[in-house]
Amino acid sequence: MFNEPVQVSAGRTSRREDTRRRVRAAAEECFRVTGYRGSAVRDIAAHAGVSVGTVMQFGGKAGLLVAVVDDWIAAIHSDAARAHPEGPARRAGADLAEDVSALLRPFLRRFLGEQELSREYAAVLLSGEHRSEVFSGLADTLRTELLAVLGAHDVVGARADDAVETLYLSYLGLLFTLGGEPHSDPDAELDRALGRLRAVARSLTAGDRDPAAGDRR
Repeated sequence: MFNEPVQVSAGRTSRREDTRRRVRAAAEECFRVTGYRGSAVRDIAAHAGVSVGTVMQFGGKAGLLVAVVDDWIAAIHSDAARAHPEGPARRAGADLAEDVSALLRPFLRRFLGEQELSREYAAVLLSGEHRSEVFSGLADTLRTELLAVLGAHDVVGARADDAVETLYLSYLGLLFTLGGEPHSDPDAELDRALGRLRAVARSLTAGDRDPAAGDRR
């Protein structure tokens, strides 16, 4: 009897979460089929089987686009965590810049593979109307992964912290750049973007490996 209010609250939370998932899935489907600009809130609502007001409660069209793209990014992190439970590892024969490039490649490739939605996502974020997890929780996850890559190459301490922040900001800049205009050759553009990141990594970490590491490599 005393547990009834808790159970009711938990049930409401579960139903709201289920509705949120359905609305996000409906939004992503609409965006893929008719494009972001071709999708109306009423279309998303009909596809999800909810009211227009419910869609607006979850951020409207723009807020849902941010949530959908954030889900893409979170999924890439989850896939990497499953593949490497102990964190990013140093690959045989790869230097630090190549490992940084390998870590960030899936994110950039996804954005280039979804050019129309990436452009709209960048525009929504630049408008300042909606906040993305890419600046908070997902940012912390990526910083941790970058720090692990640097540590695997014996780059440690304050210089590693500074390098992580610069690499993260460089990555964000590339996301907005890639999302800002269409690209006729996404593969070539991806190679150019990763080349810039490798150059940044090499310039930041030259001579910064831990001298105590010796010849552990």
